[in-house]
Amino acid sequence: MRFVVRSFVFAVVIIVMMGSSSGRAQDATPVTATPVASSGCADAASLDLPAVTLTTADLIAAGLEGFGISSAGPYLVEDDIAYLAESLHREAGEVRSILTGAGYEGSYFSTQSLPSDTTNRASLPIREVQIGVYPFADVQGAAAGYELLTDESGVPEAEDVEGTVTFGDESELTRNRGDNDPDIGQPFRELELEFRRGCLVVSLALFNYGDAAAEPEVDAIEQLGERLVARVDDVVAGRTPGLDALALNLQPNGDLLSRSLVFYAMLDGEAVREWDETDEDFAGREKTWGEIGFASALRSDTPIPSGEDIPDDDLRRFNTLLQFPDEEIASAYLQGAAGRFAGSPLYLEVTEIAAAPALGDESVALAVTRETDGVRWDLNELFVRVGDIVTVTWIERPDESLAEPEVGIEPLAELAETQVACLVAGGVCPPVPISEGLPGLAASPAPTPMS
Repeated sequence: MRFVVRSFVFAVVIIVMMGSSSGRAQDATPVTATPVASSGCADAASLDLPAVTLTTADLIAAGLEGFGISSAGPYLVEDDIAYLAESLHREAGEVRSILTGAGYEGSYFSTQSLPSDTTNRASLPIREVQIGVYPFADVQGAAAGYELLTDESGVPEAEDVEGTVTFGDESELTRNRGDNDPDIGQPFRELELEFRRGCLVVSLALFNYGDAAAEPEVDAIEQLGERLVARVDDVVAGRTPGLDALALNLQPNGDLLSRSLVFYAMLDGEAVREWDETDEDFAGREKTWGEIGFASALRSDTPIPSGEDIPDDDLRRFNTLLQFPDEEIASAYLQGAAGRFAGSPLYLEVTEIAAAPALGDESVALAVTRETDGVRWDLNELFVRVGDIVTVTWIERPDESLAEPEVGIEPLAELAETQVACLVAGGVCPPVPISEGLPGLAASPAPTPMS
């Protein structure tokens, strides 16, 4: 399986308050959903790839309860070349030639996990659902990519199996097994559905872990596959919220991109559980977000290199785009942000930063103090509305024991100003390159809150 990054526990708290050889396709009736309107993906950056997801309701309908999103994010082309060369036992140069010749620009992967200990959400997973989305320049490119991805001739443990449905334009079901998953350290049983739809190739894999792991069921993966095909069609036809293209992303150097977390925590009114949410936590968030009026919410969490050798020493920038049914509901949410925080027992102090710059259609800056497991955290958060979208941004230091203040409002405002420009302009928001730290970060202490 493929691992991206696991989110931080306290990120959830704050957002809650934000109110073989090439296989043959199975002979059966195709699951086509709505016909794809476009035959090409020349502008892959505009595709809302995180919307190729399964919500918690989708999983529960297939009998998969208790799963939470544990990793999600983009991969660079070179990352995918290394991954596919290793997993398919192919030469990297051969994989590179096929992908680059097909106009390939990198993948998006997400994983939802079921913990082995239901009382400890951070325990190793016992089951997982993983989705990989591979965009190509056109249908021909996707056909070449699909041929590559479904060629398990170098994997002796893999075996194609019969299903009851053909998904998309062509599809394949494959079982795989191993004695030691490299990430989990346990024996595994895997059932993978791969299908091509238009210019996208999608993999959907079910993993069961442990010495007594059962084979994942064909019925379950086919039920999930039906839902996923419909989501793929929506993405290619532009019928999704489109928040991924609008979101301002930081572009760290090198392989740090694969440590960014990007996913829909809510998609068109359906919530996605996070890995560390208990049943009670998720139910509460789902209820609260529904009452507030969230339509969709895209979360991103990106490391900002701080010059240290240890990845966990990086700063992390959290940016969430909240989409509402209309501007009025979005405005009411923003204007009520301070009151919701102040009314929560999780927060010790909440004050508005009156000196913060005015941004977008309206904005609010808050200085908040919370206590988590006896540890005090001081943060500045910036809420900005543009039309029916509200952005919420903050930056956290990695070590709560640092004596220095948390990140000031100035770097947040600088990034938020660029985010506002992207929302106003529409289209694809170009990323901000980050080499080490942020402009003015070290010289920008947290401002004195003003009520």
